[in-house]
Amino acid sequence: MYQNIQVKIRSNYDLEALLTDGLKKCHKGKIWHLSLSFVKTKKDLNQLELFIKRAIVLLGENPANWEIQTELLAPLQKIFNLPESELFFSSQAQEVLCESAVLTPDRKTGFKEYRPDRIVVFKDKIVVVDFKSEKPMKRTIYNNYLAQIKKYSTLLREVFNRPVQSYLLFISEPEICRTNS
Repeated sequence: MYQNIQVKIRSNYDLEALLTDGLKKCHKGKIWHLSLSFVKTKKDLNQLELFIKRAIVLLGENPANWEIQTELLAPLQKIFNLPESELFFSSQAQEVLCESAVLTPDRKTGFKEYRPDRIVVFKDKIVVVDFKSEKPMKRTIYNNYLAQIKKYSTLLREVFNRPVQSYLLFISEPEICRTNS
């Protein structure tokens, strides 16, 4: 015995616009992440627009829905102007791992998977960076980001037996935050 119930929401917000905006931000973040995974060193920056277009296609996005230059390319170019970004895209790195899984034992499922956005392996240290589309408004979300990168740091210190430097990189309004790990 089911009944149909009609619900009307009275709000000052355009809920459809909020949902559409939220989905677009989510898709933008996926495009940025995939695009950055193609960039190994700063030498690859001349191909950044190509990498963005490749990411759009690989993610099944419609290129006509995006202003590639202003929405996607310009914010990424700005992060490369930040001095700290040199470390993430250094030609001195021995290895660069993007979206690589780190597995740990887990009692319930057998293993747990962690996937840092970027691990840069140097002879004397490891640099781990997690990309975030935008800086969160809520402190609790920011604290979750810190806990996430701290976990990555702990795991990578064990795997590589080297000091680890960890960073959060916010893309839409470019900012790099070094975390204490």
